[in-house]
Amino acid sequence: QALQLLRDNLFAPTAFQFSPQLLNKLQNERFIDFNTFVPGRQDAPIHQAVLSWQRQVLDRIFLPAVLSRIQDSELKVSPPAEPFTLGLLFTSIQDSIWAETKAPGASLNVNSYRRSLQREYLRKMIGMVLRDSAAPEDARTLARFSLVSLRTQLQTSLSKPGIKMPLEVRAHLSESIARIDEALKANMQRTAF
Repeated sequence: QALQLLRDNLFAPTAFQFSPQLLNKLQNERFIDFNTFVPGRQDAPIHQAVLSWQRQVLDRIFLPAVLSRIQDSELKVSPPAEPFTLGLLFTSIQDSIWAETKAPGASLNVNSYRRSLQREYLRKMIGMVLRDSAAPEDARTLARFSLVSLRTQLQTSLSKPGIKMPLEVRAHLSESIARIDEALKANMQRTAF
């Protein structure tokens, strides 16, 4: 239930849909007090705020200690109850974050909030694959598997005949594939020794 709450309200394509009227009313505090003036943006950094919230949750979900607890909890569930597994965590999060590319129709659009979240997700998975981590080996293996399956999913979306998408989305998906390729190549070189 907790994972579904995150998927629906933080990682779903429909999360963070604000009206232009609301966004135009938001602004930064210019005077912290009467003695201090802080120059900078006059408008609120909306993308930065949304990504910060999403990043904090992703960081928490993929903490090595949390992943270890999930792995251990699988052993503590008695049948017929279904355990919450690392595999379920990884697939649920990826399916939610990359939902637009899962089964695109005649057009594919990924808004700028989502592209930022998807880049952050890639950084998290690539980091788990390439860096020495205290995460369980199963989690690192699932991160690599997630990247491989995501690459196939993105390539399928890009090569679908007649699909229409904004240039920003096409560039984002192409860059994501390139980053995955580089990470998988580096991982193979690292594990070869």
